[in-house]
Amino acid sequence: IKAKAVILSIVYPLDDPQMDNDLRRLRSQLDPDIAIIVGGAQSKLYRSTINELKMEHLNNISDISESLTKLRNSFS
Repeated sequence: IKAKAVILSIVYPLDDPQMDNDLRRLRSQLDPDIAIIVGGAQSKLYRSTINELKMEHLNNISDISESLTKLRNSFS
């Protein structure tokens, strides 16, 4: 579908033991050029994996606009 990004919101459960593996599997199944942007109330628990996989972590919902603008500009 020629997606440029996937945006995830991790809000529940509080500590899912499978989430790190799920994030790794998602990254491996997408083209490396597709950005993965992760936010949500529980995303901070997975910050080390998010960083390791070169995904973008949003600290709060207001950061999404800036993130999408930067992404859009990178394809101009």
